[in-house]
This record gives sequence, structure tokens and C-alpha cells, in this order.
Amino acid sequence: NWLRFADPDWVGKLRKGMSLKLYNILAGLLMGIVVAIATFAFGKPEIAAVLVAVFGGILGAWSVFLITAPEPAVGATEVSVTLRKVLRSAVLAGIALNVVQHSRIVAGQMVLMMSLGVLAGCAGIVVSFGELVYLRRFARRIPDETLARSTGTVLYGQIICGAILLLAAVALGSATFLAGSPTVTTSATATGQGVTVSAKMSLTPTVPVVVAGPTPPGPLVIIAGLLGLLGGLGTLVFGIWYLILIVRYRRAFRLAESEAIALSLPQARPVVSLGT
Repeated sequence: NWLRFADPDWVGKLRKGMSLKLYNILAGLLMGIVVAIATFAFGKPEIAAVLVAVFGGILGAWSVFLITAPEPAVGATEVSVTLRKVLRSAVLAGIALNVVQHSRIVAGQMVLMMSLGVLAGCAGIVVSFGELVYLRRFARRIPDETLARSTGTVLYGQIICGAILLLAAVALGSATFLAGSPTVTTSATATGQGVTVSAKMSLTPTVPVVVAGPTPPGPLVIIAGLLGLLGGLGTLVFGIWYLILIVRYRRAFRLAESEAIALSLPQARPVVSLGT
């Protein structure tokens, strides 16, 4: 079941998929710089942001479809629901949801736009984590157990960092909720003298006085900040590690493709001599 004994064209698709994924990340970083320049220079980054989303979505979907190409040797016996099909469906769903979210159909409908954004984010999470699980299977078919363990570490590391960032958001939301709403008092003028009274009294004329609300609870804010810092640093570390994994998989697939081509040549096949 090693990749070197698989179909060379199919292994070549795996290598091309990892190359596209690497180019997509590098292009995304470059386009992010373009969006930042457009924001500071013109103040209208919408067009640049849409171009980044479209370009990144096309490259990302193309790379996923190449990596999840059906293997000729097992295509006929494949079950109806597989991780390969789930990844393809999730990446297409994410693109469709992003297109609808930025279209005029839902313009001005904030609740619907936020709901579509959440669904698109969930589809992206499925693709990100499912892809690592899928690649780890290939690492064991190279075979490279070190690469498989590194892939598992990045997978679980990203899950943990995501959970930490979620806890940070919950802590910050709890702090804001416990802070309560701001109080407002009114002042009234009677017989030419300023008198400060409560809002329940009915002296006229009244002038509202803006009073700032209470500060969010300090401990929860500190906890949210620490969790956010820890989750952000972890996400950065595992993101760089993920980029290194892509380079390693690309190199491993290229080597497996070369070996598969060499083993598929006629001179590489064993010669069977027929006795007289």
C-alpha cells in the first residue's frame, strides 16, 4: 500500500496539490499586504479583499480537489461517504457561502450575513482539520512515521489553540455581561437653583447627564487577555509548523512520484522466464 507502488499519475496529483497549497499560502500573504496598502492609501479595501477571497478560494479548492483525487486502485470499491468526499463538499460549501455572504442578495441583513459567515467558518474548520487527518494517512503510506507524528501534533495543537481562543472569547463576553448597563441620572432646575435628583422624580425641566457604566470585572478581563495571548501565540507557532509540513509533504510526494514512475517502467518489472 505504499505510494511508490501506486499509480504515478495519481501520486503526481498529490504533489501538484501540495504545490498549489504552498503557492496559495504565499500568495495570500502577498495579497494581504496589498489589502493593507489599499486600506491606508485609498481607504477602500473592499475590491482588494474580494479579489483575495476569490483568488484564494479558487487555489484552495483546486489544491483540495487534487489532494483528494480518487485513487484508481480503490475507486471502484470506495464507500458512499468518505473523508475525501466530505472535504470536497466542505470546500465547495465554503466558497458558495462566501459568495452569497458578499452578494447583494443579503446586503443590509446583518443577521443573515453573520449566519452565513459562521457557516462558512465551520466549513473552513472542517477542511483544515480534515485535511490534516487525510494527509496523515499519506504519511504512513510514504512511509514516514515522523511526518505522521508531526502532522498529528499540528492537528491537535490547532484544536487546543482554537479551544483556548474560544475560552478567551467566553471570558471576555462574561466580563462584559457582568459589567451591566450604564446608569443615567437627571438634573432639574427649580427656583433658579440647580438641584440633582434621581430619574424617578418629575421635576421639570430636566437635562440628562451621561454617566459612564461600571468597568468590566478585572479578573475576567485579565484571564481573557492571557488566554487570547496564549491562543494567538500557539496559533502562530502551529501555523508556521503547518507551512513546514506542506513543504515536507510536497518533497515526499515528489520522491514517491519519481519512484512510482521508475517502478512502472517495463525494465523495472520482474522478468518471468518460461521453462521449456
